[in-house]
Amino acid sequence: MAEVDFKRKQHYADRHAELSRRDLLGAARAVEVVFRSNPEGTMPERHLTGVIRVALGKDAGEALPEARKALDALEALGYVWKDATTPRYRAGIPSLMDYVRDSARNASG
Repeated sequence: MAEVDFKRKQHYADRHAELSRRDLLGAARAVEVVFRSNPEGTMPERHLTGVIRVALGKDAGEALPEARKALDALEALGYVWKDATTPRYRAGIPSLMDYVRDSARNASG
């Protein structure tokens, strides 16, 4: 069991490092907050790209392609999952979101 926990934590640490390398930690944190506060469990793509745009600190006109690119990257990392039947997203691996949230708390605390 300890080996499984170690491997899981290492996987999350690797994903966290990838988010950091791609300058996506701010977007990932913002997405985590939105999903945590949403009892429905899904978000429209337009809403998530808006959240990401704000997290990236971009104006609406200049940032839409960049926000979509970031959302695609979050999806590729398993951080969010696109619903197969609608233009909505679900939280990806919940414990990965927890890891990102806890890492942010530990860094600021």
